[in-house]
Amino acid sequence: MKNIENKGNTQFIMMDTDALDKLIHEVITTVKTKIKTKPADWIDEAKAKELLGVSSKSTMQRFRDEDRVIYSAVTKKNIMYSRASILRYMNTKSNKQYV
Repeated sequence: MKNIENKGNTQFIMMDTDALDKLIHEVITTVKTKIKTKPADWIDEAKAKELLGVSSKSTMQRFRDEDRVIYSAVTKKNIMYSRASILRYMNTKSNKQYV
């Protein structure tokens, strides 16, 4: 059961303990789910090029050859890139360092 009271510019919501416990549980579950949700660790070449702002396959090949980014050659034509390594590389080229 919920009861809402207005006192001036302040609004008070009163609820029984069971309803409050249920609400707290729902909030905690939602927060835990959002914390576990993170960008995919591995991305395909198209997404990697988009993140880096490059358009050519040869540039991506050079980045691999020079160990600028971490990659995994799943097959000869399917190369996946570590999103974290791309972001780290971009940070080294930034005029400011972000944590």
